[in-house]
Amino acid sequence: MNPSCVQSGAIDKGKFSNSYSEFETLFSQPIFLSSLNKQELKELVNKALGVYTEKVKFSEYYSWVYGMNTSALLIARTMVLLKYEPFILDKEKYIFIARFIETSALPGNEDDFKMLFNLIIQHANNLISNMI
Repeated sequence: MNPSCVQSGAIDKGKFSNSYSEFETLFSQPIFLSSLNKQELKELVNKALGVYTEKVKFSEYYSWVYGMNTSALLIARTMVLLKYEPFILDKEKYIFIARFIETSALPGNEDDFKMLFNLIIQHANNLISNMI
């Protein structure tokens, strides 16, 4: 799947964009993530980061509340399982990160959850660049 395909006239845009969130919600469940080894988790972060980046480019089809959030949740939970220390430290420092990881609940306003996503994505980019 590629998020940019949402702009194709041959598909139901709402159904297509929602399918990403459905898959990411399933993949972000601890039962699934715990079945992956460390290398697979790193590959998952890399793939989910690419999907998130593409979704941002097509934000008219992927909402921040139900679109970007599932990518960010998948990335965040995966970094926790990888025990990525810089992210773990921020998770312990900022209650809204821990709350999001545990419940997928977003902070109250758009600026706050965009900040949350930016923190998660920044850590994911750092993790990926350290893998290379």
